[in-house]
Amino acid sequence: MMDNFIYLMVIVLPILVAIKLIQSTKGVCYFGTSLSTDNEKIVRASSEINSLMWPSKMHSIHLNRSQLREYWTISLHFLGKIKKDNLSDHMNISLALIANSVSSILIFFVFKILFGNEIGCIIFLLYLTSHWPYHVASYMGHVHLAQMFFLVS
Repeated sequence: MMDNFIYLMVIVLPILVAIKLIQSTKGVCYFGTSLSTDNEKIVRASSEINSLMWPSKMHSIHLNRSQLREYWTISLHFLGKIKKDNLSDHMNISLALIANSVSSILIFFVFKILFGNEIGCIIFLLYLTSHWPYHVASYMGHVHLAQMFFLVS
C-alpha cells in the first residue's frame, strides 16, 4: 500500500511541477534580437524540418544552430505539432521541463533499484526541489533531454 502511494507521488509530483512552470513561463521572450540566439534558430529550424527527413538534412537550413543538438530539434519539431509558438522561448522551456519531469521519475527508479525505496525517495525529492534543473531549463534545456536519454539507458 505504501509503495503505491510512493509511486503515485513520484509520478504525479514532477508532472504537477512541470505543468505549473510551463503555465508560469508562457510568453517568455528570447534573450536577444530576432534570430540572434541559438534557441530561436533551433525552434525556427524545428518548424522547417520534416518528420521523415534524414536528421543531418537539418544542417542545410540557413542560420540553423542544431549542431550536436539534433535530437533536441527533432523533439521540438514534434512538440511544435501540438504547441504552435515560434515567437517566444516557451517551446524550449516546455520541452526542457517535460524532459526534466521524466528524468525526475527515472532518478527515483534508478536509486530505488540500487539502494531501495527510502533512498530513492530522498534523492528524488532532493532533485525535484533543487534550483539547478529549473535554471538549466530556462537557459539551455537541451541538457535535460540528454540527461533523460542517459537515465533511460
